[in-house]
Amino acid sequence: MRNLLRFLRIALLFTAGVLSLCLILLAALIRPDISVEQLAETYAGESSRFFAVDGMIAHYRDEGPADTPALLLLHGTFASLHTWDPWVEALTPEFRIIRVDLPGFGLTGPQPDNDYSIRATLHFLEALRQETGVERWSVAGNSLGGRYAMAWAQSFPEKTDRLILLNGGGLPVRPSPIPEPADSQLTEADLSETTSASEQTAHTARPDSDTLNVQPQQAAEARPQQRNSLLLNALGNPVIRKGLSILTPKFAFRHSLREVYYDQDRITEETIHRYYELLRREGNRQAFLTRNQGTNVGADRTHLLAVPEASSLESTPVLIIWGEHDRWIPVQNAHRIAAAIPHAQLIIYEDAGHVPMEEIPLRSAADVSAFLSSPD
Repeated sequence: MRNLLRFLRIALLFTAGVLSLCLILLAALIRPDISVEQLAETYAGESSRFFAVDGMIAHYRDEGPADTPALLLLHGTFASLHTWDPWVEALTPEFRIIRVDLPGFGLTGPQPDNDYSIRATLHFLEALRQETGVERWSVAGNSLGGRYAMAWAQSFPEKTDRLILLNGGGLPVRPSPIPEPADSQLTEADLSETTSASEQTAHTARPDSDTLNVQPQQAAEARPQQRNSLLLNALGNPVIRKGLSILTPKFAFRHSLREVYYDQDRITEETIHRYYELLRREGNRQAFLTRNQGTNVGADRTHLLAVPEASSLESTPVLIIWGEHDRWIPVQNAHRIAAAIPHAQLIIYEDAGHVPMEEIPLRSAADVSAFLSSPD
């Protein structure tokens, strides 16, 4: 009996020690939010500008000669307008470059009503267009930004010169789509970046809806390829996703960039630190967790602009560029999008991953410059 009590005492002490160690390790991973004022000291440069829209103070930059063709750049999930820094340096002699921190990211921060729908995003971009005084612009988007760029080009062709999709965008919406059975509908995860590997948020057939209608054969041909991403798979776990709101270890960001870059030697500590800090902008982590839950109950969204029915892209020049080694949105999707837009140009980079504008900026910027300067 005495030996049993001793054993139970030792077991209890060991368990308490393990639990205490786990709590200490857990506490060491907790990272508080960073105020936007503090972050602005580092990430709002001389060219930064801010404007009020839909309850937010949005951060954007407008660079290059005002009398040159305008190009709008839209980043993807976890990123910010800084992802385009190398392109801006390469393209501003010839073009006026406008880039923005999208709602839920960067210094712009969360949308107060938790509305991250296509309609709300197009309202945001139209406000930016009016703020900058641009009548027409070309639009380029990476990953999730490609989804928004595609939606803009199809909703406002009269305000769009050209469309550039970088490792994202999805299949173009058909004008006046005919409803199809549920099993013929593609999810956002099929051809565009998602915020979770487990969430299957639908792409948009119209900017104010959440379904992408395609013919059954087209859907079968466009099923997603298997992703090779530990990060996206991990974020499919609800416990891990919930923990992201307070637990944001820097090593996780280092690993995520190793996934989106093909050549890991191109990753700098400065890049890792920027991604890491801007996600911790107050409200951004929570926005990531709730962006697919829909608008807050009771929120009044009647002020949003009325978005016209999606048009075809037949009269819009389109360039699709993709890193062959994309682990988040496999390169097979580039060929599917190109097949759906027969007049599109397609460039596949053999030495790049998910963010070619960061990995191979000079070559990708040169290709974009040639596309923007070419005759229609």
